[in-house]
Amino acid sequence: MENRLEKKLDKLRKGIRKLDSVLVTFSGGIDSAFLLRICREELGEKAIAVTAFSDSYPQDELSMAKHIAKALGAKHITIKENDMVDMIEDAEDVNFVLKELAATLDLKNVLNAHHMEHTRSKSFLAARRAGLRSPLMEAGLNKAEIRLLAKYLGLPALDEIGKKKTRKKKR
Repeated sequence: MENRLEKKLDKLRKGIRKLDSVLVTFSGGIDSAFLLRICREELGEKAIAVTAFSDSYPQDELSMAKHIAKALGAKHITIKENDMVDMIEDAEDVNFVLKELAATLDLKNVLNAHHMEHTRSKSFLAARRAGLRSPLMEAGLNKAEIRLLAKYLGLPALDEIGKKKTRKKKR
């Protein structure tokens, strides 16, 4: 692995360790799987995955997320988005609900897998307003680098994640 990537991975690991405990928003895609893997390595049981899904969320993607979280040894919470809104009165954004969920679980931070290509996305800006952290972006990682690092680390189910994303694009 090249030195530049090693430095970014080291920066990511150090940043995660400083967070103490985390709830990782987890789609089961390569970015969130890589982030969860690093969080589990650095924080152990104090890193929990959460997948929020709706009625329109493909069942095979939810099954894949569960499979990958289990392969990474992570506790994985799944919450139907309709049920999440009931958790907090007048919740206007899922991100705020996730912050409340983290607090209930005594986790200090909520992380998402936004990376350098997301700096202007609406979901990134909404997450930032809600106080979620984006450690992949904070480490300066882009999508190509995340894929390289995931492969270097032998991320479980990497081939399955790639197939899932390919199927999704063909729809």
